[in-house]
Amino acid sequence: MKYRLKEIREQAGVTIEELAKKSGVSRNWIWKIENGKATSVSVNVLLALAMALNKDVDDLFFLED
Repeated sequence: MKYRLKEIREQAGVTIEELAKKSGVSRNWIWKIENGKATSVSVNVLLALAMALNKDVDDLFFLED
């Protein structure tokens, strides 16, 4: 699964630290998601990140063919 989290976070002008504070998700976990190091991400984490960025969860994904 590929994520657009870094792109969306940067467009919003939010640092990883700020997103971690707003979402309750650790900086390390956010970095892993953004850099393709996370093998699975729970729905709760995705919801927290999406809510912190004022986005829908599906906005966080790259669509793969």
